[in-house]
Amino acid sequence: MKSGKRSALSLAAAVAASLVPCVSHAGLEEVIVTAQKREQNVQSIPIAVTALGEETIRNATILNIDDVADHTPGFTISNYNPVTPQPFIRGIGSTQNDAGSDASIGVFMDGVYVGRAGGYRADMYDLQRVEVLRGPQGTLFGRNVAGGALNVLSNAPSREFAGDFELTAGDYNLRGVKGMLNGPLTSELAGRLAFSLRERDGVTDNTVTDSELQDEDNKSVRGRLLWEPSSRFSANLVADYSEDDLEGPAARNFLGDPGAMMDSVGLGFLTPQLLPTSKDPFKIEAEIDGHARREMYSATLQLDWEVALGTITSVSGFRNNDFDYYDDVFGLAFAPDSGVDPLLTDKTDEDSDQFTQELRITAVSGDITWTAGLFYLDQDVDQLEVFSPLGFPVSYDQRADTTSYAAFAQATVPFGEQWAITAGGRYTYDERDFKLTTEGTEIGFGLLTPDPENPDAGPVAFDASDDDSWSKFTPKVSIEYTPNDQLFSYLTWSQGYKSGGYNGVATNYTAATTPFDEETVNNYEIGVKTDFYDNRMRLNLAAFYMDYEDLQVFVASYESTVGLFVENAGEADIWGLEAEYFYAPTERLSFTATYAWLDAEIGDNEIEGVEEGNTLSRSPEHSASAAVQYRWPLGGLGDLLLRADYAWQDKFYFESANFELPAQDDYGLLHLRAALLADSGWELALWVKNATDEEYRVHAFDSSFGSDLGASTIQGAPQMWGVTGRYSW
Repeated sequence: MKSGKRSALSLAAAVAASLVPCVSHAGLEEVIVTAQKREQNVQSIPIAVTALGEETIRNATILNIDDVADHTPGFTISNYNPVTPQPFIRGIGSTQNDAGSDASIGVFMDGVYVGRAGGYRADMYDLQRVEVLRGPQGTLFGRNVAGGALNVLSNAPSREFAGDFELTAGDYNLRGVKGMLNGPLTSELAGRLAFSLRERDGVTDNTVTDSELQDEDNKSVRGRLLWEPSSRFSANLVADYSEDDLEGPAARNFLGDPGAMMDSVGLGFLTPQLLPTSKDPFKIEAEIDGHARREMYSATLQLDWEVALGTITSVSGFRNNDFDYYDDVFGLAFAPDSGVDPLLTDKTDEDSDQFTQELRITAVSGDITWTAGLFYLDQDVDQLEVFSPLGFPVSYDQRADTTSYAAFAQATVPFGEQWAITAGGRYTYDERDFKLTTEGTEIGFGLLTPDPENPDAGPVAFDASDDDSWSKFTPKVSIEYTPNDQLFSYLTWSQGYKSGGYNGVATNYTAATTPFDEETVNNYEIGVKTDFYDNRMRLNLAAFYMDYEDLQVFVASYESTVGLFVENAGEADIWGLEAEYFYAPTERLSFTATYAWLDAEIGDNEIEGVEEGNTLSRSPEHSASAAVQYRWPLGGLGDLLLRADYAWQDKFYFESANFELPAQDDYGLLHLRAALLADSGWELALWVKNATDEEYRVHAFDSSFGSDLGASTIQGAPQMWGVTGRYSW
């Protein structure tokens, strides 16, 4: 790995990351967010929030959720496969993607909860804002936001006729087209249509099949209608569609000694048939290329009524997510003439449907601002996952039907001119029906294991079903102190909750019908948000302690019970400090920087291979980002925008067992952009992603059955450059 720490220290002093608020003659402008279900200045809410606006998303070349993590303290993301992203905030996230479990980070698209991880990692286009809420958001956002939430908001229609059109070309035969058209349709109706097409050749070569892998092929379209028959009522309809067709997105390298790994699992006799592994991270050996296909569509209807008491809002959402992928798991290949099938493949097909309904009221009664509401979710997930060791398939046919109900309320009460208290709570009830049918023959890989209730029967296929329910009340209390317009401080205690579930790849009947418990977290946080130097400088600080109980951990066990499963790890203690800094000395020059310190340890537990004191996965102790942006005036032609972004993170582990071989060493990514912004509406930009061609991993795991002798890794994107032309009117 290339060293990123030296680069981090030198570049962080020179450049500052891309949360840059708009700059005016009066200094930094207000950043308005909806982190508390109503529009508020981000500097006056008791939540640690990172907000990326439309201009920052474009100028920082933010293409997807992965890029958002580069600009947010305490936020990391990795991908077992692009259709199964794994976000982590403050050390909390989920790596399992079976039908019986949920994510720990909630994602909300235009106000609608996205229940499946594969339902949101698409091309980001025509967005108004992305908000990253750090820490548990159990009161207003509800289920499965124990670690935090992402709130993604697309641009709404307006009554002004406007549009833009964008073309992109770059290396690896990159081609991209984006467009948007907005305007009035009648005196009461406005519409907006946006689309994005993006294709790129692969960056990794499969030396066995002579194919190019890890390409891009995404097509997305979104339509919005805004109906305002009166000043007191509005209806927003959003419909979108997206599809991906990717070749070998999970192309894996093997690290370590293949012979030692094969010997450790009793397959040493096959070692002579293995092809040599390449030292080039962008050359792999695999007998199959693999693929990922995904189709998503959704519809959201938001109704707002202004009544005497306040504003009543109804948000109805339907989402469908259908994907399949086929991967070589280990990154090892046998010689074509050996007659040996791949060591292990993973083929998964999932179809999920989800309906959500939220009804809430937001009001001001005297000096008290309050919100109350009800929430309902109905989700059906069908997933078929097939592992095939040496060509012998073992399948897990899963179905999970989940229903969730919740009621919530929150109020902010001022006392005196400088103090206020915010208090609220949410009661959530979740129930899940789960079915699992397995087929196949166990050949020693632990995909089927003897049932503890009937060990003499040996490892056999089974048909299991079960149901369970979980409930939790999650309160929140914040004390706020605002001595003047430039300083806001808060002290918060809040609770988060993630429902229990079932192991979709359980290896025996008892494991399939034994649910794991819900996880809960107590968050204690103190924060300060400041604006000073004539509103040209901003510093936000947050320090926190999070106490987890029954933390759900995805583990691989190779001792008493072989298999991949979720287990409650007992306690986990997370201490952290986050900082965000903005400085705009002039209206043309701006700096930004972020920093996060994280100490995330697993407590006493009974999970095999996970020791007390181990670091939680995807939890670098230190991470930082920085950016600088300058708009150089070119007279009557327009401006030349110059921007540099840098993001660095410390060493971290991909697994709770803290295996060293697959761990990611510290690294940093530098992104550059130069754009000519013409006064006539034209823009021509040259950009470079990963300008220093840093080598890093986006996913890795121990593939030597717990011996730490081998690891399978997915490489992050190499240096890429492109040219983008855009015209807006």
